[in-house]
Amino acid sequence: MSLKKTALLSLCVVSMFLIPARGAYACRVNDSAFSNTWRNDLNLDLNDYARILVDADSNDPTCESAAASALASKVSSTPGYVWSQWLQGALVGLAYAAACRIDQNGYDTPSLDAALNAVHDTYWTIGRDFSCAKESTNQCVDDFLVGAPGYAWESAWYWRKGNPYTDLSWQQQQAINALGDGFNEVCIQKFTSNPGDPYCNGTASDLENPINARTNSFNHGQRMPSYGYGLMTSVTNTVLGLNAGRYPFPSMTGEQTEIARGLAREMQLYVDPNGEFSSDCETSLRPDANGNFGFSYCGGPDNYSAHMYELKEAYNSMFGGMPAGGSQGDLSSFDASKFGLQPTDNGFFSWGRYIYYDTMSYDWVVNPRFTGF
Repeated sequence: MSLKKTALLSLCVVSMFLIPARGAYACRVNDSAFSNTWRNDLNLDLNDYARILVDADSNDPTCESAAASALASKVSSTPGYVWSQWLQGALVGLAYAAACRIDQNGYDTPSLDAALNAVHDTYWTIGRDFSCAKESTNQCVDDFLVGAPGYAWESAWYWRKGNPYTDLSWQQQQAINALGDGFNEVCIQKFTSNPGDPYCNGTASDLENPINARTNSFNHGQRMPSYGYGLMTSVTNTVLGLNAGRYPFPSMTGEQTEIARGLAREMQLYVDPNGEFSSDCETSLRPDANGNFGFSYCGGPDNYSAHMYELKEAYNSMFGGMPAGGSQGDLSSFDASKFGLQPTDNGFFSWGRYIYYDTMSYDWVVNPRFTGF
C-alpha cells in the first residue's frame, strides 16, 4: 500500500485524523470533493489528479479501473491551451504518473491513450510568471522546477507504450533543462561582498563551506525556506519520472547537489527547537534606512509547516545526504494530519500536496513502482 504509516493503524482505529485505509473506504475518485472534469482552478485540479493517482496506485482493481476512467474524463475536459500555463507541469506530472501505474496494472484504455496524446500535443513549453526575478521577493525557481515532472513522466508514459508518437529524447531533455534552469534561479549570497556586487553574488561552489555563503529563498514578499526546500519535492518527482522511463538519471550534477544541500541548510536555520518553522524570516532583501528588516512566519502566508516534508531518503539517494545538525525532514518529523485527506477535504493542503510531499518524495523513493534497468 502506498499510503504508509496509516494502513496498519486504520485496521484498528477509525479516526478523522487518520488517512483512511483503501480497503475500508470508497475509492478516492468517489470522494464528494472529487471532480472528473476541469475546474479552471490549479489547486482543485491538482487535488483531483492526486486522488486519481492514489487510486491508480492502490492495487485495488475497482479503484484502478475507476482511476483510468476518471483520468480520461478529466484530461479530455481540459482545454489544450491550459497545459502550457504557469505551474501546470505539476498536474501533467501527476496525470502521466497515474497513467503509468494504470498501464502497469493492465487498466489502460484507448480513450485514455487519446486523451494523453492531446496533452502531449499542447504541453510544449513551461508557463512562466514573467513578474518574477531572481533578485526579488518573488523568485522564479518554481516556474521551472514545477514544470520538470510533467516532461519526465510524459517521457515515462511513452516509453512504456513503445509509442513512436513522440520524441522521448526531446521530452527527457526538456525535463533536464527545466531542472537546470530552476537550480540556476536559486539565489546564492556570499557573506562577504564588494561594493557594487549583486545581492545574489555567490555560486554553487561557495556553498561547499556553509560559513562562506547561503541560499536565499524568497516568495510571497518574504524569505520562505519552505519555497526553496519544498521545491526539492518536484525535483525528486522529476528523477522518479525519468527513471520510470529508463532514463539513467540517478543523481544531480555536483553544483545542483551543493544547491540542494544549501536549501536544506536554509530550511534547518529557520526551524525552531519544536521542529516547526520560526517567525524570523525577512520581508525584504535588504534592511531599511535604519538597518532594520521586517520579519514574518517562515512558512509564508499559506502557512506551510516544517512537518509536511519527508525528504531525508530522497536527499540520501539523490542530493548527497541531508545536512547534519538540524531538522532532517524524516519520518519522525512528518505529520500527515497537516493535510486534509478526508472525502470532503479539498483545501490548499490536501491530496495534491500530500502526494508531492510524501508519496512521491518518500514512498515511491523507498518503494519504487517502476524498476528493471
